[in-house]
Order: sequence, then structure tokens, then C-alpha cells
Amino acid sequence: MGKTNIVVINPAKPEQDPFVIHNVKFSASNITSNTNGATLGDLVNNADWKLFASGFTFINKQKIYKFIVQGLQLNNKTGIVKVNRILYKPLLSEAAFVKINKMQKDRYNLNFNRINLTGVNFKKLISDNMLEMEQASLEPVLKIFNDRTLPFDTTSKVGKYTHQLLSKLPFRLYIKKVVLNNGAVFYKERGRESKKSGIVTFTRINAQINNITNITERIKRNGKLRLNATARFLNAGNIVTEWLLPLNIMDTAFTVSGHLGAMNAMALNSITEPLQMASVKKGKVNKLNFDIKGDNYKVNGQTTFLTPTFM
Repeated sequence: MGKTNIVVINPAKPEQDPFVIHNVKFSASNITSNTNGATLGDLVNNADWKLFASGFTFINKQKIYKFIVQGLQLNNKTGIVKVNRILYKPLLSEAAFVKINKMQKDRYNLNFNRINLTGVNFKKLISDNMLEMEQASLEPVLKIFNDRTLPFDTTSKVGKYTHQLLSKLPFRLYIKKVVLNNGAVFYKERGRESKKSGIVTFTRINAQINNITNITERIKRNGKLRLNATARFLNAGNIVTEWLLPLNIMDTAFTVSGHLGAMNAMALNSITEPLQMASVKKGKVNKLNFDIKGDNYKVNGQTTFLTPTFM
């Protein structure tokens, strides 16, 4: 099959726009003979097949974000998936997004490039609704904006941390390792008092995340998700950090530790001036160590700010 558009329509909601996968190419070999009541799933599971597609797009129910996948390749024989790019793009400007919200809320603009998945078990995915893979690698660029002039969102955040949301996925998941290459995070915030915006930047992010799962049997063997990362902070100092996050929903204790190397203190002005209305005229941060422990309800820890000099 070549250059075919696959159109998926929800019969329960025929008024909705169909989901379309564009320019699909599909080839298969070693196909199991269709005898003895073999199902379509049996044929797909046991054949050596490849699927290519130029991509697909859909808009979320709230009409706020567009989800875009570009350049998709799947190979059942090798267990490899490649995606050129995945985008999660806001349809509203920052000002328009703030206008429709009554409370503080993050606006996301996410870009994931050069996505490579290896050791993907397609058979379990099709037959058991379980996504397992050995490794995922990608280059992420994340842009987040929040306007602090809006009222605080006082709804409970308990059970809503990112790692806790794994248990709420509609399928079982196990990723042995995720590798992030040359990523970047830009967090932009508008200050409540100053009404000005500052941007916290982390660039040159290289990280490894181990043991991402919501499968009970695996959590019993290893109940921690571990993240180790290095990055460039404000394009001025190098930061190294380690996160240990619990996967057992009954265990909410987490730890975050790391250190920030020497940097020019004046680089902090890009965030302290708009957000804290404070300036550093001259100085150097020699080193910053941090060790944080927390759970659903509290966070405490120790920070060591080594011999900075400010003027």
C-alpha cells in the first residue's frame, strides 16, 4: 500500500472532524496464512511489516492546542520507531491565553525533534495494550509561560505531579531508558508586582531518565524513577542535578539534589529585575549546592550558597 490517506471517523460522534494520517505507505512479508480463525491482530503481530507516514494533526477539544506529528516510521521486525518531529503548539497568543483563564495556568509550546525509539514491542502494544521499549532518544525544546498577575489556582495538586500521572495512563507503560540530547527549557513568567516578564533558561540539556513505568510488577522490583541531567543555566553557569521520584502511588517521598557552578552574578538580573525588582550590579556566584526532600504536602531541604560577592 502506498501514498494512502487513512481516515478514522468516530461513529459515536460523526459530527467531529475525522482523524487523518497522511501519505501512508505499508509493506509486509512473512505473513501468517489466514487459516484456523487467525485474526487481523494475529496477522499484524506475526508478520514483518513497515509503515511510513508523512504525519497527522489534530486540535484538542478546548481548541487551544494543535498536536502535530511529522515524518513517522515504524518497523515491526526491528522494533524501531522514528519520528522527525512532534509539536504541541498553542493556537492562542500569550495575551489571548491569559484572557480566557481566570486563574494562573501554564501555556505550553513544545517541540520534540529526532525521536528514536528502539526495542518497541509491537505485539504487546497491539494484543495487550502495553507499550514497552528499551530506549527513547529525542531533542526537546520546551517553552512555558505563566502570568502571575492572575489569581492563584488553589485547587489541590496532590497526585498530579508528572510522575504520579503515569498511574493514570489508559495503558501499561515501560521505558527502560530515555536520553535527552541538547535540549532546552524556557520558562517565562510575568511578575505580579512589576507586570514585567522574565525568562529562566536551561540550554544544552543532556539527560538520562531510567525506569519510566506504571506496571505493578516492575514497580515492585524498582519503585524509583531516576533522572540525571546537566545543563547551562541562564547561559552563564553549569548545573548538574539528580531526581529520584517514587512510582508507587502509596509512596510520595521524592528527592532532588545538585549543584550550580561558578557564574557571573549579573546574569541573574534577567529574572531578578522583572520578577523580584532587584538588581545585581557586580559580583560572582562561586557555587550553589542544593538538596531537597519532599512529598505531596511539604518540601524541605538545604541550600549552600558558597562565598558569593555582590555589590
